[in-house]
Amino acid sequence: MSGPNTILDKGYVLAASSYPRIFQVVKLSGTGAAGTNAKCTVSSSSGEKVLGIVQEDTPPPTDALAGGKDYAALGRTVNVRIMGISRVIATGVIAVGSRVKSNGDGTVVIAAATTANQEIVGVALSASAATNDQIDLLLTPGMQSNNP
Repeated sequence: MSGPNTILDKGYVLAASSYPRIFQVVKLSGTGAAGTNAKCTVSSSSGEKVLGIVQEDTPPPTDALAGGKDYAALGRTVNVRIMGISRVIATGVIAVGSRVKSNGDGTVVIAAATTANQEIVGVALSASAATNDQIDLLLTPGMQSNNP
């Protein structure tokens, strides 16, 4: 793979007890009341509307990589790719050109061929042979698909 394909990354504060790992799918968290910062958390429902793909690792405080730091409690801001091309973690086999949706665990899965109005995360630009493979994804924010 060649280098990054950034179009638009935006910083979001981590929601409480949220520790997204690099290339996981995230969603907005909270009500977004006026005068408050938008926060992000790992996508937790299959097919839900998502914000984008986190571009850095934020391990939980129990992980050795965190060095005992609680990034969410510290109010850490993370970069989230909301437009462009990003790496993402796949669940299962995904063919190039497939439309993918959130799998509900921070990964993406192929959108069902028989389900209407699915919230699509993006279009696969590379293939996945197995769960936990990283693939390139053209992000399609706000797109819904009928029977992809």
